[in-house]
Amino acid sequence: MKPALKMWLQQRLKVFPGLLSSSWARRVLAFLGFLVIIYWYFSLKSSYKSLWYSGLPKGASGACLLVQTKQWKALAEKGELLLINFPGEEAKLQGPTVVGNGHIIVDVGKNNLWVSSLSVLFHLTSYFPLTFAKSTGVSTELHATAVMLKDGMVRTIRCLQFETSDSSRDCVTVREDHFAHRSRPHVYVQRIHITNPSDRVATFEIFSQKPINGEKFSSSVEKLQERQFVLSSGRVTVDNGKIILVVVATKKIINRVQVSPKSEYDETIFSVVYTSDPIDPGKLIDTFSKLRESAKKEMMELMHMINEDLFHSISRYGRTYSYQ
Repeated sequence: MKPALKMWLQQRLKVFPGLLSSSWARRVLAFLGFLVIIYWYFSLKSSYKSLWYSGLPKGASGACLLVQTKQWKALAEKGELLLINFPGEEAKLQGPTVVGNGHIIVDVGKNNLWVSSLSVLFHLTSYFPLTFAKSTGVSTELHATAVMLKDGMVRTIRCLQFETSDSSRDCVTVREDHFAHRSRPHVYVQRIHITNPSDRVATFEIFSQKPINGEKFSSSVEKLQERQFVLSSGRVTVDNGKIILVVVATKKIINRVQVSPKSEYDETIFSVVYTSDPIDPGKLIDTFSKLRESAKKEMMELMHMINEDLFHSISRYGRTYSYQ
């Protein structure tokens, strides 16, 4: 080492003993050391946090879904919610999830309707009870489903990210609730609520699954005092060659909905389901006529009710079930 460089280092190193002898300097060094420890701690915690949340949904639609379901964790801890489906999470509920009230059962996952009568256990029909809302131009869609035990319903939340935007604030959300009414045992209700916070019009096709060719259900449009509904009728074959007749009256809705920017759309779709006891084929005409009149009468009552009257008591809702 050159003599000049050696002398320069010796002069600089002589400063440290004097610096450390000062109480003020020791405090500064201790404070700097404390900051280094804090920085290291939070950096490590952030790394663990990123690993913990690695399975949660990402992107604009993922951020939207997290906001829309932020209360679900608290409800689950209270025992008021069971998770069915959530991106990156393990479902807490196994098997089909259905809503029912002892007279009808709707399998929300498979879009099936089960009916019972006074003398027969539940039987599967070929009728499709659910209504769907589908939009075009969606680049990413994420959804989550849970059983709301306190309300006795199944709720699904969908977050749609369109191709024209990559911000979570522009994601369109669709909330769907399914439940069977308890005080009205023939009534099944589906609510669709669409929120469009973006600056563009969101267009949705509203439709139901059509019966497969050869199925035993047929439909027609009926009119009651300037209001229309769809009347479907079919049959379920049981033991001994007897038949259970099924009549379903469903509120008729428009097929295409345009949700304006910064606005919301809400639709309540109610269905009335009437069934017969097992009968001989020779009694079809008279029994069908009675069931149709009963379904029309209750549908007319529902059409004159406002939604608040139909939902004013939580205790009147049906229950949710899960079969392993």
